Parts: sequence; structure tokens; C-alpha cells
Amino acid sequence: MYVMTQQLKCHHDDEYAVSMKKKPDFCQCDHEDDIVFTFGMPLMNGELLTKCKFSSDEIELSKAWIKYLVNFATTGNPNKGKKVNVKWPLYDLNSKQHLKVQMEMAVDDHLIEERCKLWQKTILGL
Repeated sequence: MYVMTQQLKCHHDDEYAVSMKKKPDFCQCDHEDDIVFTFGMPLMNGELLTKCKFSSDEIELSKAWIKYLVNFATTGNPNKGKKVNVKWPLYDLNSKQHLKVQMEMAVDDHLIEERCKLWQKTILGL
């Protein structure tokens, strides 16, 4: 399991995309923003559908994220193959650890646990 928290600069700063509608600062990595990093859009030289540019940090994050994905696709383990800086833990219900995907990758635990209680207790009756 992972959570990506990296804000895309083009969604928050006119320097990176003048024509894009900006998101509020509390919005980190919104739904589908991880697709930008997954498909290496910061690494592309051609013009995208929207005129935006990426920071050097966003380029490096995309490279690091792609390593995990390629490792998983080729070995079945995101940590085996190309060297990664932070080991992506296998999720289990006891430790609840996950990879926090951001400029500085990290391992975190109990992802939005308070918010999940609504689903677990109120809706599922657990």
C-alpha cells in the first residue's frame, strides 16, 4: 500500500502552469495526480495537453517512483532490482505500514486511521 502526498507545482504555482486552474494549498496529491509520476510525464520533453513544466524535484520523484513500479513488474517485489532508497514494506494488518511517496520517500503507518473508523465502525459495523 502507498499514499502519494506530493503536490504538483503546476496545480499551485503559476510559474509551472499559467493556464491551469490552481488548487487550494491543503490539497496535496489529489486523485489521479500520481498518474503524472507513474507515466513519467515530468521526464517528457514534448508538450503535454496542458502547458505545464515540472521542477527538478518532480523529475527525480518520477524516476524514483518508476523504479519501484518496474521492480515490482519484473520481480514481483518493488524493492528488488534497481536500487531504491527506502524499502516499501509489505502491508499487514498488524503494522499497517505503507510507503509515503513524496520528494523524500518514507515509511509511515496507520494511514488516515481516524477517517477509516467511519467505514469500519459506522458503515461496516466492525
